[in-house]
Amino acid sequence: MSMSNIVVNDVSTPTPIAHTFVPVADGANAKWVNGSGAQTLKGQETLGLDIKRATDARSANTARLTLWDPTEVAAVDGTYGVKYGNSADLRFNFAQGATAQERANSFEIAINAAIAKKADIIGLLAQF
Repeated sequence: MSMSNIVVNDVSTPTPIAHTFVPVADGANAKWVNGSGAQTLKGQETLGLDIKRATDARSANTARLTLWDPTEVAAVDGTYGVKYGNSADLRFNFAQGATAQERANSFEIAINAAIAKKADIIGLLAQF
């Protein structure tokens, strides 16, 4: 299966911005970058998808999706650098005996739980 671009919208208002990630590495450690608007290589947004199959009878299969979302700023001399960045790391551990349906259920539960807690996560609100 060949890799393709990934287009993901943010929540900018009044119009969300589509971020287009272009594949740059395939295989078990796939990587996509979005260089649109970036002034430096370090300023590019990146997505990674690491798939690791169990290496022994006791290990889990893992799937890990990562995001790096840097913010660049201009220096007095006109050069650009990354001031800070946000990142995300979604990791799924699937038992070797799990069916595709069970993996899909775990994925949906995790994604829907993140959506349910979106305001608390964004607001950095501890749960009491």
